[in-house]
Amino acid sequence: MLQNELKEIRTQLRLAMNGVISTSMREKGIVYKLNFGVPLPEIKQIATTHKPDSELAAALWKEDIREFKILASFLQPVDEFSSQEAKQWVKEIPYLEIAEQCSHNLFYKLPDVEDLLLGLIFNVEDEYARTVAYLVWAELFKEGKDLIAPVRTAFVAECMRTLAQTDFEASFKEKQAAVKAMKFYGRQSADQARQMLDGFDDFPEFMQTPEGQEIYNDLKEKIRTNVYPAETSLPTEQQLQEMYQVSRDTVRKALAILTERGMIQKVQGRGSLVLKQELLNFPISGLTSYQELTDALQLQSDTAVVDLELITVNSNLSQLTGFEPFSKVWKIVHTRSIDGTVSVVDTDYLSSDIVPKMDKEIAKGSIYQYLEKELKLDISYAQKEITVDGEPVKLTPIEYNILLLLVKNQGKVFSIDQIYENIWNENAVGVDNTVAVHIRHIREKIEINPKEPRYLKVVWGVGYKIEKQ
Repeated sequence: MLQNELKEIRTQLRLAMNGVISTSMREKGIVYKLNFGVPLPEIKQIATTHKPDSELAAALWKEDIREFKILASFLQPVDEFSSQEAKQWVKEIPYLEIAEQCSHNLFYKLPDVEDLLLGLIFNVEDEYARTVAYLVWAELFKEGKDLIAPVRTAFVAECMRTLAQTDFEASFKEKQAAVKAMKFYGRQSADQARQMLDGFDDFPEFMQTPEGQEIYNDLKEKIRTNVYPAETSLPTEQQLQEMYQVSRDTVRKALAILTERGMIQKVQGRGSLVLKQELLNFPISGLTSYQELTDALQLQSDTAVVDLELITVNSNLSQLTGFEPFSKVWKIVHTRSIDGTVSVVDTDYLSSDIVPKMDKEIAKGSIYQYLEKELKLDISYAQKEITVDGEPVKLTPIEYNILLLLVKNQGKVFSIDQIYENIWNENAVGVDNTVAVHIRHIREKIEINPKEPRYLKVVWGVGYKIEKQ
């Protein structure tokens, strides 16, 4: 009976498997004996087709299979699971995703949950013990649950201790879980909120963090750790509302920040699509055409079409662009000259199914404008590459956006606060070092001699600018 049910679950997972997700997770260091790459909503749906059963859950948990462990957290009956058994599971948790699922689906529902919490929060030897404790507290506070006095005292004291520790003493995931629990605790009453804020006297950065920032931080970390892998969709806005217990407006603000920073893209029919986070070629949500850029800089520019042909996609081009092999695409090669000097060589590939007509007159103008205004197409995102003197420069999305801001406003001086507020879309509070570090990294990448910069100049006491050349 048990073996038959395990066999059925394997079949369900195979039918729902996603190789892209599993490969992406493995590349990020999340390695199981077997990972079907099934998204969380589909795992939850599979769980609903099976009755909760302790024997089944135990059999699932002992396997080094991602989906089996998550299913175990759904299928373990709460009334047949003790805090001691939960502690043993915590010792065997391999990754943060499993810690979150166990806390959300099972641990916080246990009748003796307070014994579990006290057993975990003082365990500094187990990598996930304290993280799980905070995650469980967060789930309890979301439900409006209160704590007995000793547990409440331990919660407040350990939260403050966690945030006061260095990254070597407390992991990033532990700190994130602590902040999450504190925020849900503070939302229960004005007194508890005041208690949390009083404890933040030494942590002013958290006092400035709105709910939307909390959600952004959590989703960013889940994207970074492949809980939400590239080319998959985030939960819907309604699902995020329920997950974080906030308004739709707050959810949308968090998603807007993720969009602006090139981490997700709104795609019709797919919701919020997670984009690949690459250093060299990365998606940029706010598109700026070459024509728009030169117009903004008031530069004398000329475009020449040096190649225009309808070609068949081979295997190499398919890998580069994502177009299907043997499909037909327009290949357009431009040279862009500024003040008589060729500064850009631009190669575009456009599907003939989407763009049936192309000629040199169209190609010489702004292709973005042609696609959007003439063909009425919406461009979701583009891949950008920065070169200096013909050599590619590996910029992160944040570095790219800082550089784009300065280039589009060549000669204009931006203060540190102005840069931060334009790029991060947040109020600038104590951000000097954050901006300075990014500026230093940009200089190291684009300047021959960063100590004697040719392009990115500092105006002492004011800020930074891109020097007009």
